[in-house]
Amino acid sequence: MNTEQHLRQQQHRKRQQALLKALATDLLLGWYAVIVAHRLFWHGVVTSAPAPESSLVLQMLYGGLGAALGLGLNALGGSVGRKIFGLLDEEPETSWRNAVALQSAWILAVLTIVAGWLMTKISLKDFFSEQGLQGAGRIFSALFTPEFSITWSVVLATIETIYLALMATLLALPVSFVLSFFCARNIVRDHRGLFSVYVLLRFLANLARSIEPLIWAIIFSVWVGIGPFAGMLALSIHTIASLVKQYSEQIEDIEHGPVEAIRHYLS
Repeated sequence: MNTEQHLRQQQHRKRQQALLKALATDLLLGWYAVIVAHRLFWHGVVTSAPAPESSLVLQMLYGGLGAALGLGLNALGGSVGRKIFGLLDEEPETSWRNAVALQSAWILAVLTIVAGWLMTKISLKDFFSEQGLQGAGRIFSALFTPEFSITWSVVLATIETIYLALMATLLALPVSFVLSFFCARNIVRDHRGLFSVYVLLRFLANLARSIEPLIWAIIFSVWVGIGPFAGMLALSIHTIASLVKQYSEQIEDIEHGPVEAIRHYLS
């Protein structure tokens, strides 16, 4: 097989993959457009009745209509999916396929904005209501009116917070330093057992880092009780997860030459 045939096969394979991705995208966007238009736009604008509870038959109907819509646009050759995955790049900008894809994208964007407006129940009337403005005034006036009688309590709480952060950092540093070596891919990739540990620790670190420290504080408050100990544990968990990621990435960026030399010497 010569190089030209190989390139043709690669281009054909890439096009087939792009066609499948575009079809899946169009089916998903079609289902999204149907369900949002019916459940949010129709029941929020045309009628004031609440949307009915979803049933299996209703979901199947949504799926069928959405699939038909996405499949129809995809079959016409001018769909959002085809535009996203570059299947219309060779078409001139003035072609009807590009126009259909562009208009479909605009309709989806407008539909999403309308759905977001209805879902969040935006109300300028409530925002500028007399009762709401009075409540906001009381809140902001309290914020800018300091209570000097609790100054000493604030100072003690500030000192406690500093020590809390200090202890959380001191406890997190050695733990994250040790764990970072097990989370560095260039160190554990040649050992199956260590690679399993790498995958597990990476997952746990990403999970712990994705949870806000406030949520960890709530968890530890139930565990050890409300107080600085719970806050220290919450900050420690989040700090360990963040430092493990930072340290492991620094280890992965080291030069491979000295590492290979040490391995050759030890072997």
